[in-house]
Amino acid sequence: MRNRIRYFRKLRGLTLGEIGQEIGTTPQTISRLETGAMTLSTDWLVRLGAVLRVHPIDLMESPERTPIPVIGVIEERGFLDRAPPKELYLNLPAVDPVAVEIGATLGFFQKGDILICDRVFGKDLAHAINRDCLATMYNGASVLCRLIAGDKKSSRYSLIPLQSRQDVILNQELLWAAILIMRITNL
Repeated sequence: MRNRIRYFRKLRGLTLGEIGQEIGTTPQTISRLETGAMTLSTDWLVRLGAVLRVHPIDLMESPERTPIPVIGVIEERGFLDRAPPKELYLNLPAVDPVAVEIGATLGFFQKGDILICDRVFGKDLAHAINRDCLATMYNGASVLCRLIAGDKKSSRYSLIPLQSRQDVILNQELLWAAILIMRITNL
């Protein structure tokens, strides 16, 4: 039976070694599980699902259409302006998807683009480091930025704007970050 381990591993930017280390096995074992050369037990599905941040069943079959809440419009300075709720329906490789609409050209994003993001919390924020994301601070403000590791002892982050004329936001604690996984653009 085919599986989607490699798909989610590459989507998350992980190597065979990183997954093996996280689970406590070798890269060769992960490779054999990906290719079907080794039996994929329920235990393996649960362990891999936890590392890949997907439901174990998603490793075996295509996910169903998932409703994604569009939580607002990104304005020209990169901050989220809350909007009346609406939903998108797509097949997504995401655990906790949210979407935002781009309200003004921002970096390489154009007005009208829809960005689909996968929300992460707590220790999973480490997966968002050096990635474009929607970061939500404790003051409630959300900003589209590149997330950079800050003070390692206090789990703080620096938020790098996508446009050079904006200020860097330093040393922030985050409620959550949503890693950009898809861009829908009008042609």
